[in-house]
Amino acid sequence: MTTPADWQGFAEMTGGASGALTGLLFVAVSLNASRIAGHWILLSTRRVQHGLPDHDKQLIAIFNRRGPNVMVMSLFVVSGIILACGEPSGLYLLLPASLVALMSGVLNAWHFLLPPSSG
Repeated sequence: MTTPADWQGFAEMTGGASGALTGLLFVAVSLNASRIAGHWILLSTRRVQHGLPDHDKQLIAIFNRRGPNVMVMSLFVVSGIILACGEPSGLYLLLPASLVALMSGVLNAWHFLLPPSSG
C-alpha cells in the first residue's frame, strides 16, 4: 500500500517540470510580445469576429480549448475526493492529470513560439 510520503519524488519531478515550462512560457511571451499584445483582448474576451483573418482565428481557437482543462480539473477533484475518503489510491489519478496538464502547457508554449501557419 502506498502512502503520500512515497510520492515525494513524483511531486518533485512535477514541480521541476512545471517550473521549466513556466520559464519556457516567459521566453515565448518575451519573444512574441508585439504579436501577442495585438491579439490579447481577443484572447481574453473569447470573441471571434467574422472579419478576422484566418491566422487570427487559428490563434484564438488554440487557446479556447476547454477539453484538457476540464479533464485535468476532473482528475484532480476525483483524486481529492478519493483521498478525503481515506483511500490512498486516489494519488494514482495525479499522474494522468499531471501529464495532461504538462502536455497542454507545452503545446500552448509551442504555439506561442511558432504560431500555426496561415496557409
